[in-house]
Amino acid sequence: MVYTIEKEHAFYRKLEQLNDRCDRCGVRALFRAIKLSDNQLLELLLCGHHFKASSYKLGLDGWLIQNETEE
Repeated sequence: MVYTIEKEHAFYRKLEQLNDRCDRCGVRALFRAIKLSDNQLLELLLCGHHFKASSYKLGLDGWLIQNETEE
């Protein structure tokens, strides 16, 4: 199960077209995954195909997902 971050969520931030890039390939990020670990906020930025490839595992590991494709 994937948990989503809504606009009202405290950790929500708008992804910027030019600055937010996929951590795997450098294409524009459409998804942001965050997780608190040892009192540290971890963040992954993913394009569509890398999110699709890893979404199941992210859900299992408890990452929160921000989906920018719905705007």
